[in-house]
Amino acid sequence: MSMVLIGMLTRPWMGLPSHSRYFHQQRGLCTCRMLTHTDQSNLVVRVNFAKCNVAMRTELFERYATRFFGDTTAKLYGTMLRMLERKLFRCRDEVVTKIDDEEDDNKGSSLPSVTTVEILDALDPSLDLASAIARDDTDSDGFSGHYVDDQGIRPSKGRHDDYNIDGDFAPSAMKARNKRLNEIEQHMRMLAEHPRGFVDRIGTRGKGEWRVEFNSLTESLQGAEVESVISARFGTVSARVVRLLKQKGKLEQKQIEEGCMVRKRDAQAMLSNMQELGIVETQEVPRDAARQPSRAFYLWYFDQDRVAKMLLLDTYKAMSRLLQRIQVQKSFRQEVIDKAERLDVIGHEDAYLTLSDKTHLRDWREEEEKLLTQLMRQDDIVALLRDF
Repeated sequence: MSMVLIGMLTRPWMGLPSHSRYFHQQRGLCTCRMLTHTDQSNLVVRVNFAKCNVAMRTELFERYATRFFGDTTAKLYGTMLRMLERKLFRCRDEVVTKIDDEEDDNKGSSLPSVTTVEILDALDPSLDLASAIARDDTDSDGFSGHYVDDQGIRPSKGRHDDYNIDGDFAPSAMKARNKRLNEIEQHMRMLAEHPRGFVDRIGTRGKGEWRVEFNSLTESLQGAEVESVISARFGTVSARVVRLLKQKGKLEQKQIEEGCMVRKRDAQAMLSNMQELGIVETQEVPRDAARQPSRAFYLWYFDQDRVAKMLLLDTYKAMSRLLQRIQVQKSFRQEVIDKAERLDVIGHEDAYLTLSDKTHLRDWREEEEKLLTQLMRQDDIVALLRDF
């Protein structure tokens, strides 16, 4: 018996709603074992943290797609990712995510895939796909005249059972299904053609077979997070320099000045500031065998993996300081908090707490909420840089 729960269990198993039990069972975020069928107290539950990371990564990728395509395409993308969750056991699985460097990359890959027909069966029927794409060359009823069955096979026009009694090529239900298949395929093509590479098309089975390169997409997300931190610390021009170094590799300062359209004085100061914090590094290239520093030229480069590790350490420090800050702020109002948490006060706050006590409690709860919100944001960065 397989079930899923996210977080701490605070109520009996049978108290969970039926739809929650089904949802978590499908996503596999935790497992449970029934020792006896009669005594619910013997139910043993274990959180599957690796599967939780997979589910959290799905939500992150869906939000990432919303930035470029909007809500409709992002919901379709999220449906596809949740289908792939059933075939993935953890985010960093060398066996599952390995891509063989062979001539036929499609056959050499062991990444899971889904077809357009499978996405159609799992997609919410109420999702309006046509509103987010341009009109194609279909007829007024949305049917292009090419019916494709669940296996992606187009039947021959000579078969009589492909026509209804009015002489149309397919029944109205088949027309609507084929129209929705075409709409899904258009959305998937938009995802595949994007420079970020949200999906890859690897075959034509089921009107298109698709897979997600999780490693490359995660690196893209990590790069975007690193660039946002650099932009916040050093400015947008510094982020532009980093993007140029990522794209071109090692460059001289003059090439950076021309590529980013900045003055020599500004470029030198900006590169020096980032070098002090380890964002960019230089490589000395001697002009002759004497290797004199005055006759050498220097190439600037950016190492995203090393900077991501530095950012992860900084995030750990920020989370530690936030937790310490919460404890300090709580200590300032500890007497009021202890008074409000007394059993005889809970539920009778108006009778036991003064106006000043209520004001202090309200201020503390607002401060705690702000600090915890910032702590959760830092935790999202840790999940992206470490777990995904």
